[in-house]
Amino acid sequence: MNGSPTEVVATAFSALESEDWSRLAELTHPDALAEYRSHQIAFLLAWAEYLSKDESVRGGGFGSSGEIKPELLARFADQELDWVPEHPAIGELAALSPKDFFARWMRAGYRERPLASRRLPVIPRQILGVVLESERLAHVVYRGMEWMPGEAIHVMSLSRADGDWLLMQNMETLKSPRLPTPGREP
Repeated sequence: MNGSPTEVVATAFSALESEDWSRLAELTHPDALAEYRSHQIAFLLAWAEYLSKDESVRGGGFGSSGEIKPELLARFADQELDWVPEHPAIGELAALSPKDFFARWMRAGYRERPLASRRLPVIPRQILGVVLESERLAHVVYRGMEWMPGEAIHVMSLSRADGDWLLMQNMETLKSPRLPTPGREP
């Protein structure tokens, strides 16, 4: 057993602040990890497809459904991501387990701008309480950081898997990595 919902969230915050991405992945529900991996890989494939088109027919942007399309993965598996640390190919990232992908992607996203070096004022997260929706679903309410300096109330949902409470993740955690995009400096 990994503890109560509030203990799991407190441990996750500690892992986030110490940039222990493997530990954060261990505390995250497998379904959330799989969904995160799928969305990120699908986005990379949409980006690769967009760049493969002639500039005159590209249009103003690209998007993704969040589902990995096998035909795009087959077509762009060898596309190297030279703007990502260690320059992995999309296929290499797609072959990782959801847990390994999550840890590697978070590590890559924070490599250039580790949390400790950010110049934003640090607003410590403060757990305010927990709402047990059912035996399998809990929501931890906490005061946390906002992108505009300030604080806000957030919710981190957790779901039980094999008796353990595991994070479903929220955007405060997942929106943080900022990988440089092709053609732009980090």
